[in-house]
Amino acid sequence: MEKRRADWGASDRQAIQEQLSRILASPQFALSDRRQRFLRYLLEETLAGHGPQLKGYTVGLEVFGKPPSFDPNIDPAVRIEAGRLRDKLREFYEDAGRDDPIHIALPKGTYALEVHVRGQQSMTRTARPANLTRINGERFETGAQDAAPASAHRIEVPSLAVLPFVNMSSEPDQEYFADGLTDNLITDLSKVSGLFVISRHTSFAYKATLKPLAEIARAVGVRYLVDGSVRRSREHIRVSANLVDPSSDRCLWADRYDRDASDVFRVQDEISRNIIEALKVRLTPLESERLGYEGTGSDVAHDAVLRGLEHFWKYTSASCAEAQRHFQRAVEYDPHYAAAHAWLARTYLFQYSMNWSAEPETALATGLGHAWRAVSLDDLLPFAHAILGWALLWSGEPKGAQAAGHRACALDPNNADAHLFLSMTLSVTDRAEDGLRCIEKGLRLNPHPSSFYFYALGLCHQMLGQYDKAIAAMERGIEINPRFMPNQASLPVLYEMTGRHDLACALVERAKAAIAGWSSSLLLRYRPEFYHRFLIARQSIGMELNAQERGLLEAYSSQAPLP
Repeated sequence: MEKRRADWGASDRQAIQEQLSRILASPQFALSDRRQRFLRYLLEETLAGHGPQLKGYTVGLEVFGKPPSFDPNIDPAVRIEAGRLRDKLREFYEDAGRDDPIHIALPKGTYALEVHVRGQQSMTRTARPANLTRINGERFETGAQDAAPASAHRIEVPSLAVLPFVNMSSEPDQEYFADGLTDNLITDLSKVSGLFVISRHTSFAYKATLKPLAEIARAVGVRYLVDGSVRRSREHIRVSANLVDPSSDRCLWADRYDRDASDVFRVQDEISRNIIEALKVRLTPLESERLGYEGTGSDVAHDAVLRGLEHFWKYTSASCAEAQRHFQRAVEYDPHYAAAHAWLARTYLFQYSMNWSAEPETALATGLGHAWRAVSLDDLLPFAHAILGWALLWSGEPKGAQAAGHRACALDPNNADAHLFLSMTLSVTDRAEDGLRCIEKGLRLNPHPSSFYFYALGLCHQMLGQYDKAIAAMERGIEINPRFMPNQASLPVLYEMTGRHDLACALVERAKAAIAGWSSSLLLRYRPEFYHRFLIARQSIGMELNAQERGLLEAYSSQAPLP
């Protein structure tokens, strides 16, 4: 079949790039960097008109790092990966992508992708191969005007990421302040329903990067980027900020603010509003009222929260304890600071869930208390509801946990962590399919997630009986952070449950120190029938059981009432 360069317009290309990001965030691709890299390369080459010229040799060198001596006739690696890629694209469009208006496929015998677009006249006029015939069993010929509803995941609003602002202060210890300003801008902009905003975790993956802005925008699947710098002294701040469209190398807005140090909240508010105005986004009355609202008039309380965040994001036991001390000082400086209470609650819940607390029940109760306090102080703070939902889940109140989680996502549809926590709640309360959709949304908002996201993804697949997918998710989580216990402890159990006993035992031996003392109390509380199988598998591969677990296993085995 003859193929020629498609005459894609700028809007079409943007839509195709957004579809690519949706595919890469799907379970079929999110777990494999190699597969993501392969698809991204093929699409870039196809859109550039180079698809028909692609050969196995070139792909081997450019994508898979093969040496110049590589011979695709002898080494079938590229052909094998192409087959896997073709299968995964088919799986995606049979599942989450079945209603998507943009369809990407890899035909056999070529490395040139076929891109089917339907539902918009500006796209149907573009040149495409003549025999693009079927999408989900329906016939669509070139130039056809068949309209289809956009996928629920399709980005119809301006999409952006806020890159970490550069610390230009003479004191290196002011890094936390520049990071905090970035955090606050992300938080503010993500509450705007007319924007799609990439999460903090992904944005900070590009801290101090030298990558071109256009490459970053493509990688995270957004059109616009915000970047800038901060210089802070004892009494003054200077903030420079820019909003750019990397695809056209155009600056939509830029400004510099020289203010008193106490004006930081006002500067953040002005930056957010200028970005929104430049993108021609209309705010609801509530969004306009809440934009730039920090919930405290205390500079020292706000500074304590920023210092706490600097430590919290390191995700270690010691850094969590240090963050907790800063958040505690924040609520002492301002007892009515809702965000400080919410962050303090999160540290206690983190310690409880990771078995880092010497008094776990006290940690849980304290965390729940601060979460309730945060919501009572500010019922419109999305993060407070997200944390309350997480606390209620651990406290055995599933209905309250679901209500709080849904409230958080409604208040801030761009909050990736809110979707993460809600996914965990739904997956263990017999709504795993809803939980899976929720964590997929979280992964789209956070293309560079922490290991926790892949634990949540794996848990959804476990509850749905999709053990191979659960294993792939846990493995990906371990690649990101080998120290994250839930993934390390779950993976050997899943291997045992799928009949791979020797591999499970080997994993237990390798990770014995890392997983000592860990257990899934959420499964015990909400899914006892699954927890029974979980305990049997753990015992079979030599994982240590605590006294409560041994008693439960005996009770299960004798079919006696659970203690």
